[in-house]
Amino acid sequence: MTIEKRNAPRLKHRANVRLLYHGQEMIVQTLDLSNTGLFLLYQAPQMPAIGELLQVQSIDIEDALLQTVRVVRVEPGRGVGVMFVNDGDAAS
Repeated sequence: MTIEKRNAPRLKHRANVRLLYHGQEMIVQTLDLSNTGLFLLYQAPQMPAIGELLQVQSIDIEDALLQTVRVVRVEPGRGVGVMFVNDGDAAS
């Protein structure tokens, strides 16, 4: 049995997102999104660890803001679940 830990309902939505991770920039897709975060379809030999901070930016929206996110779930070979963080929360 899986225990649901999400605070907000998810919406299945594919969108192109610029992902910045360890100085590298790549284009990935979202699987779903909510008010609190995203699941990013992302496959790489070196996956980010839970708790790591990344930056994402929608490339489907003109002048979209760069947003800091924290990795909260890692599914090797599939992607990462990330939670939006406020500027004051990024240091913790």
